[in-house]
This record gives sequence, structure tokens and C-alpha cells, in this order.
Amino acid sequence: VYYDGLKNHLSKKQNVRIKSAIESCDGLILQSSFSKHLIEKYLMIDLDNDVDYQVIHNGVPSHYCSKIKFSKGKGIACITCANWVPSKGLDDLITGFLLLDASVYSLTVVGPFDESIQRKFTANNVKFAGQLDQISLLNELRKSDVFVFTSYADNCPNAVIEALAVGLPVVCSPVGGTCELVGDHGALLESDSELATNSDGLIIPRLDPYDIADKIKQASRINRLPHIDFSIVEIAKQYEKFFRRFF
Repeated sequence: VYYDGLKNHLSKKQNVRIKSAIESCDGLILQSSFSKHLIEKYLMIDLDNDVDYQVIHNGVPSHYCSKIKFSKGKGIACITCANWVPSKGLDDLITGFLLLDASVYSLTVVGPFDESIQRKFTANNVKFAGQLDQISLLNELRKSDVFVFTSYADNCPNAVIEALAVGLPVVCSPVGGTCELVGDHGALLESDSELATNSDGLIIPRLDPYDIADKIKQASRINRLPHIDFSIVEIAKQYEKFFRRFF
């Protein structure tokens, strides 16, 4: 569902097509309960009464879910990964991170980003890794202690599922589908009462940098998470079970 702070969300052609497809389907698979919330709020469809649906989270390659022992370095290694558009909150994330003790905490930023961000933040304990292939990303995750994700409005971010599958506690914003994925396996940030509207018209919450720093410290005290099976094989079984309801 496309939403951006405009009152008439059905004026977007994409939403008109999505609404039509949902109303004519036999069954609907949603990435998260947040997806359900968006459909009901912005497309005005009563899913509980009108559509046979099920929430099934995204899956990751099975090797992310493997229990592998690996050596850790000293200090607390944090990592974040996204396609860094403004709604992902990278500026807020790094601003908060830099309040932490630089001799203890390090941050690796994975994914394409605006070079102005790298010029703005030049601290030695912040590494901009850029885009990584799947194996390199997995190795970075396994070397880390905390995954930080400040995106404001994702339905079911694969980056968070990958981090949880590896066993990392996650610090995340309280908006979108991320917080339902994380549950008790991390720390939720508090959004500021102030709202800002970016250049695309998307209304986003402001995050308190001191809260970001505190929640990173809180998450760093969480032991490695128990094995959570987000493997594509397991998710495919859930899809198959849902499809069989119609045959």
C-alpha cells in the first residue's frame, strides 16, 4: 500500500490496482500485521470479514539460520543495513550512535547511501561498507553484537529477518512491521511527538539520539538469541499450507 501523508490515498494508481486485486482475490498473504493495518486504514477494506488472509513473514536463505560458532572481537560491534533513502533514518541513527563510547562501540553501515552522509560523519568507529554480496553480509552479521534498524515504515524488512536469523538482538523504531518481528528480541525506540514531512510528503517520526544510544546499550546486554527459523524452506511450507485451503 502506498501512503504519503495525502488525504486521498486511493488517488494513487498503484493503490487503486491493489484495492481491486484484493477485493477480487480468493486468498491473501500479508507480510505482517502492519500490512493489514495499512490495507484497512488506507484502502478501507475489512479484511477480517471480506477476505481469507494469513500473515506470513518473509524468509531468508537457510544458511542464515545455521548454528555456526564464530570468534568475536573486543568491544560491541553494531551493524545496520538498508537501502538508505530518507525514511530509513540513517542520519538519526549515526547521530545517536556517536553519543556512545568510541573505544567500546563500533558501527558498520551496509548498503547504498548518499555520500553527503559519509562526509558528515567521519568518526573512526563508523565504517561505511557500501553494498555487500550475500556472503560478505552474512560474515559481517556473524561478527556483530547488535543490529540497529531505524527505518520508519517497512512492512517486513528482510535485513531485520536476516539479523534475527543469525541471532542478533535488534534495536528498531516503533513504526511499521519491524517491531512485530523483533518482539522481545531487542529494544524498541521511542518516537518523538514531533513529526516531520520529507520531500516526498511522507510523514515520519523524529527519533531521539539519546534514546538510540540507550537502546543500543540495552540490546548489547542481551545474549545471543535462540534459533529462529526464518528459512525459505520453512516459510515455503506455510505458503503451501495456505494454498491448499483453496484446492
